[in-house]
Amino acid sequence: MLLTSSAQRSNNDDTEIHKVRCGLCGTSPIKRDRYKCLNCEGLDMCGRCFARRKESGHHKSGHAFAHFKSPGELFDRAVNDNEVTFSNLKTLYANEIHESINCNGCNRGLIKGLRFKCYSCSNYNLCQQCVDSGVTTQSHKLSHSLIVVMRRTVLQIPVEDIQISNQCGRGAF
Repeated sequence: MLLTSSAQRSNNDDTEIHKVRCGLCGTSPIKRDRYKCLNCEGLDMCGRCFARRKESGHHKSGHAFAHFKSPGELFDRAVNDNEVTFSNLKTLYANEIHESINCNGCNRGLIKGLRFKCYSCSNYNLCQQCVDSGVTTQSHKLSHSLIVVMRRTVLQIPVEDIQISNQCGRGAF
């Protein structure tokens, strides 16, 4: 595995092509960010439709989504598309502890299991129980889309997977 800078990766769209069609605008394939609705079977959205909060006959705003930044990878794990369902994620991450993250719905001091970030409310997190019961607050409404997130935000690369290639620079400082 060769490490590349984010600037190099962002210029190469070939690595970010998801082999699925946007269920709302029809864009195919979806490039860059892909959102899979966990409430609607088989509904994928491109980043543009997600950002615009587009709806269809059966899909409404306020659903939970898995956010794929890279094809076949979710939360730094290789996944098959058919594995990414609400029930599978609930089971797989049932014991995940999100320390120092309070649930804004029930005010618990930590979130165990899936964690949901509101796409509309700044710094707003919900636990699985609050999502299941449809908790709302003064700022958070049921029509706000939720994104499932994990506590890890930095990709952990095993040392044995790192290869030193070309010299990156001469150490300007």
